[in-house]
Amino acid sequence: ALAEVQLKLPVQSTGNRFVPYAIAGAGVVVWNYRESSILRDAGAKVETDTHFAAKGGMGFDYYINSTLAIFLEG
Repeated sequence: ALAEVQLKLPVQSTGNRFVPYAIAGAGVVVWNYRESSILRDAGAKVETDTHFAAKGGMGFDYYINSTLAIFLEG
């Protein structure tokens, strides 16, 4: 479960068609390692655990019209 925030900065000189943005998020990840056949086959024993997770990224949307856009994100 991650909560995410996006900061979008539309470029007015493009008629707000080009919209760069930044993404930040944080939350928790609950792994169930006991179901992994790779670990079992390797003889590894790992307990189920909950971990903090964070993400960040940048990208842009390019609006072709008012309802359709393409994007690139990383």
